Amino acid sequence: MQIMYTHLWPLTCHMIMSKLPCQTSPMAAPMFFHFMICMHIALFLTIYTDIRARYGDNFANLGSVANSPPGKYLVRLDHDCEPGLVMGHDEFPQYLGVISFPTTWGSMMIRIVTFNNATDLEAVLQIESQINIKPVGRPGPPSGPALTSETLQGSSKLNEAALKSPWELDITEATAILTLMAAIEEYNGPENGSDYDTVKEMFGAAGLSGGVYTPPPRLNLTLASLIIEKNTSTALSTPSYFIHLGNSWKNLLPSLCGDFHSHYIFRAYTAYTGYLQLVSTQAIYPEYIVDGTDELSVTTNESYIMRFSGKPPTAFWSLTPYADNYLVPNGLNRYSLHKQSNITYPDGSLVYGGENTTDGPFEILLQAADVAPPANWTSNWLPAPAGGGNFSVNCESSVVFEQHESGVLTRKQYVLMALRQLCRMDHMFIQSSPS
Repeated sequence: MQIMYTHLWPLTCHMIMSKLPCQTSPMAAPMFFHFMICMHIALFLTIYTDIRARYGDNFANLGSVANSPPGKYLVRLDHDCEPGLVMGHDEFPQYLGVISFPTTWGSMMIRIVTFNNATDLEAVLQIESQINIKPVGRPGPPSGPALTSETLQGSSKLNEAALKSPWELDITEATAILTLMAAIEEYNGPENGSDYDTVKEMFGAAGLSGGVYTPPPRLNLTLASLIIEKNTSTALSTPSYFIHLGNSWKNLLPSLCGDFHSHYIFRAYTAYTGYLQLVSTQAIYPEYIVDGTDELSVTTNESYIMRFSGKPPTAFWSLTPYADNYLVPNGLNRYSLHKQSNITYPDGSLVYGGENTTDGPFEILLQAADVAPPANWTSNWLPAPAGGGNFSVNCESSVVFEQHESGVLTRKQYVLMALRQLCRMDHMFIQSSPS
């Protein structure tokens, strides 16, 4: 079983303001830029580090997938330069690269791949010991107040609102979100600097000003919800926004994944369905859509079979079922299947590992969690809600191939090949639960 080792720590930092000419255990770090940050990572063999603006845009990445060299990197705030990573610069020759943030507050998540064996803890500790993050002082006033857990947590209503789509919020929940937004947007503008005036004007009209939310007169949140739902539905039903992969699988265009720029509808949709999505050059998330929905449903005597025509050749892939946005409880404590799982072929031999190096079709069974899987399906079983019900399946993969003979590819071609290779999955179908 692959897990992503997790650790959370706060950073209070103050970024340098001088202009730079434009040229799977997650450890999540909220950051406030009151200093520059010097980040020293000595080993990148099994690390994935994604850097995000306050609104979740994944504008820079370091690590194995990005093929980043180990060493020192500078993280700083810069409103005048395109957000992202610039490798090498005369202004900061002591650093391998400079990461320019578009917002005063941001976050960083470090994922360390582990394999559920006796050496995992030792490996994680060794990698952690080679990661060093420290503030580097700079002259000038602070760029904003410190980011605190109290600010991020906001009202207790946010916990309820987080599990609802934007058009399902009641007045109390919408007010809690807008109050938090007012506190955030005062120091964190849009990633696209050209949108700043327009966004500021819209926030002002919505009652957000000076870090405070004041509901405007004649506010009609019901009408606003209907508009949001209509605009989102229109965007998601536009075929040109998707890459269609066959077998009912499709994926949003790479430009609409991870780093959203001015695509605010898709950022809002992703914040609800898959928050902290990576850009397509790091990971891909194809969706199984039938009759316009990704929602599946089973009764206690039904199951889904997902048939793979062969091994996805990517370095990592996973399938994870969710019900009501949560993992599905089950007696096997199994929440996903992936490349590190003991998945078997129909003859019982391992798909990955062991002496079998063949590449052939295999199947995964999705079944109500309170129905015991047949013995010959146990290794290939995933839970649906106990007693039956609605659920969805999240599919994710890295875009690094173990081997391929495709020659030199552009990043767009590489992502497209990863998508098509990952979706070596035939139609899922409902059948009576196997016995």
